Amino acid sequence: MYKSMRFWTGVGVLVWMGIRTGFCGTISGHIKDAVSGNPLPDVEILVEGTHFRAVSGDGGFYVIENLPEGEYTVKARVLGYAPKILEHVQVKGEMTLDFPLDPKPLWMNPVIVTGTRWDHLQSHVSVASTILLRDQMLEQNGQTAAEVLKNTEGVFVKDYGGFAGLKTLSIRGSGDSQVLVLLDGQRLNSAQDGGMDVSIFPVEMLERIEIVKGGHSAVVGTDAMGGVIHLFTPNPKEKLGYGVYSMVGSFGSRSGSLYFTYDLGRFNFYSTYGQTQSEGDFTYTIPHTSISKTRENNDYQGNNFLFKMQYQLSPGGKIQGIYHETHSKRGAADPIDWEMSSQGRRNENQKIGSVLIEEQLTPKLRFHAQASFRKHFQHYFSQFENDRHENTSSTLETYGLFNLNPSLLFTGGGEIRKDALESTKLDTRERTSASLLFQAEWSARKNTSLDIKWLPALRWEYATHLGSMWCPKMGILVQPMENLSLKANWGKSFRVPTFNDLYWPEVIWPGYGGTKGNPDLKAETSWGGDIGWIWATGETHRMRVECTYFRNHFRNLIQWESDSAMVWAPRNVGQARMWGIETAWSVHFAHDRVWFHLAPTWMKTRDEIQKSPLVYRPEWKTDIGTGCKIWKLLVYLNYQYVDKRKVRSHTYLPSYSVLDGNLQYRFQWAGMQICAKFQANNLFNKNITIVEGYPIPGREFRVIFDFQK
Repeated sequence: MYKSMRFWTGVGVLVWMGIRTGFCGTISGHIKDAVSGNPLPDVEILVEGTHFRAVSGDGGFYVIENLPEGEYTVKARVLGYAPKILEHVQVKGEMTLDFPLDPKPLWMNPVIVTGTRWDHLQSHVSVASTILLRDQMLEQNGQTAAEVLKNTEGVFVKDYGGFAGLKTLSIRGSGDSQVLVLLDGQRLNSAQDGGMDVSIFPVEMLERIEIVKGGHSAVVGTDAMGGVIHLFTPNPKEKLGYGVYSMVGSFGSRSGSLYFTYDLGRFNFYSTYGQTQSEGDFTYTIPHTSISKTRENNDYQGNNFLFKMQYQLSPGGKIQGIYHETHSKRGAADPIDWEMSSQGRRNENQKIGSVLIEEQLTPKLRFHAQASFRKHFQHYFSQFENDRHENTSSTLETYGLFNLNPSLLFTGGGEIRKDALESTKLDTRERTSASLLFQAEWSARKNTSLDIKWLPALRWEYATHLGSMWCPKMGILVQPMENLSLKANWGKSFRVPTFNDLYWPEVIWPGYGGTKGNPDLKAETSWGGDIGWIWATGETHRMRVECTYFRNHFRNLIQWESDSAMVWAPRNVGQARMWGIETAWSVHFAHDRVWFHLAPTWMKTRDEIQKSPLVYRPEWKTDIGTGCKIWKLLVYLNYQYVDKRKVRSHTYLPSYSVLDGNLQYRFQWAGMQICAKFQANNLFNKNITIVEGYPIPGREFRVIFDFQK
């Protein structure tokens, strides 16, 4: 009898659940920007008068399940956009409800991918970040990614002078090989030397740049000890478009490019080709003298090609293919204090390709997979050397985003990468790396105004010849009110040794010493974090203020040292600390016709072995920018101050300041958007040396014309 009662009770429960499910509906859809058409993540969708809610995720997709059938009012809201309310929504079964949201004249809140690997609004991630959008980059005095990045708080660009000179990056006191550079999600850092010259990417080829400051290896892997620079190329537009860009300037500089984009329904593509040339023959003054000379062997010639296509699998899914190729020939100018010129030349070719698949497999699961390759060939030759290096890398990564409920998201996945080098100096070298990533996003809403988000991440990384390691990170985001965010992060980051560090050949010059690599090197590691706040408000007069304190401790730093026989080799002997404060204050007046930006950064560094500051790390760096729109004319000025930099024991390069400016005139003619720009760099023609022995150009003028359909 008892067993029979249990059986019929179970049947009754199942029948009741089936009946209940039969009277419940599901609402799902996509949230998009009504102007650009881009998907919007982190939008809260509320069914008013009930406890049912959802938050849009990567691709702008949301879903609300088990909603009892009936008539409801549904509301979508997020900072930076006007709320959208749909009344008299009849819920019965499964239904699609899309929301186009109109942007409000609040402080911009762009989408960022690099913070968590998935789309989020910048106000919804804990990492300290700066996002440069295309319009912002075009307002500044910059032809390349390096030239626009130099004015970003927390970022220092080591400029070796002119278009031919290398431009390497430092974030929060890191070395250039401790900053990870990505292009559309693909790693660009070389396994041979670890660094990346971002001056090869022209601004007109970029849609936006995301800068994540602070250690981020738990999310993106090796090299991200100082931060991440993520470059994004334009997405294909949903219409026919084309454009022409041209520039002529001082020192024989000239460049030109054209692009074409077309929409064929679900299939669309974007393609661009450009060339840049410069003689680089500027005049400089030898420090501490009145002697002027012309920079020699500093010419540059390069071209780049990009093709990007997308096929829409569904409203929330796509297949994307990218191919990018660059070629450059440049002089390798010697330091100005060298008595004998080596007449070095450097030729480089780089080919990059990737295929990306993203799809919303189920209402709860989003899938991402990307396969990519990179091939970089470099030929350096001079009176003394003739070296060829060919670096190749292949990567496969897959990740899944599981939406357990509107307050809890899980990310899981991994990647495998193979790096190989064919070199006349280092022979043949290979490395295989594998990693797994586990990440969560948990939101705890205490009331209608207080929102707390926890973002823990854990990465396991393995590399041949180096073994494995675990890399944790924790981020916290607190939003006590709509316009105020409190952020904190703490975690571990790392950098694996380069092929140059491990396998540099043993070369001995009797009586003069020599060099050799060290195959027993360990990975560099760091523990560090930051804490800060951001306040943004206003409509007619918009203001944004942010302040972040950061602190990092680097261990096992790889430094090249000499033994008693003057043979130089790398060793894990270095330790360093960096700490400082990044601040930024921006205000826009008169409906964006006037704006002002102030960003001072204070930083202290300390070599724990030598008990002294690290080289090429300025204590103070301040950027001031201001602009004004008068009818169709835009006037922009940027002032930068950089403190003195140590170059070796008791030797410092002096502080410097530089003022840049430009005038732009925009108008329409015959259906074309036309922009004429006049740029002036280093307006006061100052003699500036950022890297010892490598002066940068004096006053430089550029005239630019841009035509777009």
